Amino acid sequence: IPASSLPAIIRTFAPYLYKGILHTPKIEATSHWRARTRALSVMAHFPIEEPEDSGSAVVRSVLRSIQHGKLNWAAIAHLPQNIGEVANLTWTAKVRHRRAISRRAHIRLNLDCEQYPSPDNRITLSNHTDELGMPIPQLHWRIGERERHTITTYSNTIDTLFQTMKIELPYWRPELKEENDTWLNYAGDTFHMMGGTRMGTSSANSVVDRNLRVHGIDNLWVAGCSVFPTGGSSNPTFTMMALTLRLADTLKNYLHTK
Repeated sequence: IPASSLPAIIRTFAPYLYKGILHTPKIEATSHWRARTRALSVMAHFPIEEPEDSGSAVVRSVLRSIQHGKLNWAAIAHLPQNIGEVANLTWTAKVRHRRAISRRAHIRLNLDCEQYPSPDNRITLSNHTDELGMPIPQLHWRIGERERHTITTYSNTIDTLFQTMKIELPYWRPELKEENDTWLNYAGDTFHMMGGTRMGTSSANSVVDRNLRVHGIDNLWVAGCSVFPTGGSSNPTFTMMALTLRLADTLKNYLHTK
């Protein structure tokens, strides 16, 4: 991110506190934009990376050690030399209700894109077996043109948005504009295994029904991100928790009828 743009970006997109909970602003593509551009679900956000010896990093390390029940005395020893940043962190949180960002922080722009729910991306059983004689699962997975088109198109939209906001444009990886797979060298996984047991109304194109019961099996249910019909671009954990709580109620009713 250009140095001249940092004040505007921090003022607009820095994480903020609301009722004691830290929220991270994101720029989510609308359904209208996705339909018009034939793009997948996608969003932009600004990860903030503080140096390990910064006041924010030291305070975070101390708080995490308290959560684990064992104080990190090494981190506490660094507090005095970071007293200025710690004071700014406290003032910004209590008065401005924002997360303080030090001048040494590294800020970048990330684009998070869902994957197209292709039947070619799937898990099958291989001809090889493990020590117990069970077939070993085999993963078929690749990223295709739909994802590249979405990322490229949305980066152009973000450019236009920043111009409207009078914010200097970020530096984009040049590989992003090339029509090949080199952009994948700068892509990363968000570690949510989704779609392997997708939800649907028919066993022809899904694994579980709307109640998360496996098609054709009376007493087998699945809970987790794997039941999502599509991946989406935002954090799936709350939706997964809601589905799990709903399944708990379903199982209670099921057991009461037995």
